[in-house]
Amino acid sequence: YNPSELCPEFNGKIVRYLQDDGAMVNEGQSYVELEAVKMIVLVKATAAGKTTHTRGAGNIVGASELLEALELTDLTQVKKIVPFESAYVHPTKHFGDGFRPTSDKTEWTDFQSSAPRPGYFGVGANGDIHEYADSQFGHIFAHGTTREEARKALMLSLRNIDVVGTIRNPVEYLVELLGMNSFIGNTIDTSWLDGLIKAKS
Repeated sequence: YNPSELCPEFNGKIVRYLQDDGAMVNEGQSYVELEAVKMIVLVKATAAGKTTHTRGAGNIVGASELLEALELTDLTQVKKIVPFESAYVHPTKHFGDGFRPTSDKTEWTDFQSSAPRPGYFGVGANGDIHEYADSQFGHIFAHGTTREEARKALMLSLRNIDVVGTIRNPVEYLVELLGMNSFIGNTIDTSWLDGLIKAKS
């Protein structure tokens, strides 16, 4: 979440901005009118600051796309990024030169990374998987204002990824896990996945 970026939670067409470009907007104040499902909806600012319009009237915007950039009034809302420091031991220090968790490759990987659903993959230009990637040759993240919102966003991301190649991947199974009532209800514990795997074997 970036408080300096004002984004809608739904798709729509910009009818008009309610402040001039460069004007101040207060937290909770409506800053733009969007037309969605034949209705005019007022979108409210989630922070206070000086506005910069990023679109024009008549433009179509998607959910979570940038509508307005803010020069924040209260800079304490911005969290400081602290570099991660930790000792890292290269896998060969433990397993020797013969450690090769995966030797398969991909023909291509298709995933549209975006601000609410970022992702990255350790795949070379010729489709080779990094030799120390193990089964985690890609990482996808999702966030939302609630756990349920984040869960649905992650399921959407997983359904929109295509991995073609000889390497196996758990995408379909992850979608299945995210749709289970126990996961939705958050009644899981550390033994939950082990129990599912044991039941399948």
